[in-house]
Amino acid sequence: MIRFLAVLACVFCLSGCSPLSFLEIFEGEKAKPPQSEKTAPAPAKPETSRPQRQHPQVEKILVQARRLWNESTVCSEPRKAAALLTQALRGEPENVEALRLRALAYKDLKYWDGAEEDATKAIVLKPDAFNYAARSLIFSDSGNFLGAEKDARRALVMDDKLPIVLVAMAEVNFHNNDAVAGCRNLQAACDQGECQPWKRAEERGLCRDVVYPGRLP
Repeated sequence: MIRFLAVLACVFCLSGCSPLSFLEIFEGEKAKPPQSEKTAPAPAKPETSRPQRQHPQVEKILVQARRLWNESTVCSEPRKAAALLTQALRGEPENVEALRLRALAYKDLKYWDGAEEDATKAIVLKPDAFNYAARSLIFSDSGNFLGAEKDARRALVMDDKLPIVLVAMAEVNFHNNDAVAGCRNLQAACDQGECQPWKRAEERGLCRDVVYPGRLP
């Protein structure tokens, strides 16, 4: 028996097993499991992009409203336009185009407070030449000529080819008794496709006798 145990111990020593391993096997203990390796984090799910319009009906309403504008500053039915755009803004209160168009419709209806409020909201959301020019036109009609000139000049710096900007600047020119500059800006707007303001100025006699050498640079 002693010889058997000695031979068995030699076998374990030669095989690299330690006495502790021998005891664990002998006593039936299980070896400790290996430490788990760190697993790479699961890739993040791509964010789903939000739809541009949360309310599909808003675009349909805007299409109807746009048809009431022959040009960017001339609305054929401002009361109908204001009603349509109010409906659109119930669905999307921060729709910039709806705010700007309703501001222009309110201007034609002489609802100055609502017009200025809508135009200012549009500028806060998107301070571009179109929105500044729209508010300039509202200021001109309501008698706030300092505000009108400030917005028109800011819009002109941003985009001096946009028809509504040229029309807004012309309104400022006429108020400042500069008919030549006003008529030049209206002619430039007509060259860009918006001619009704020019025709109205001619009918009022503002540009009938004005000779201008082409567009403003």
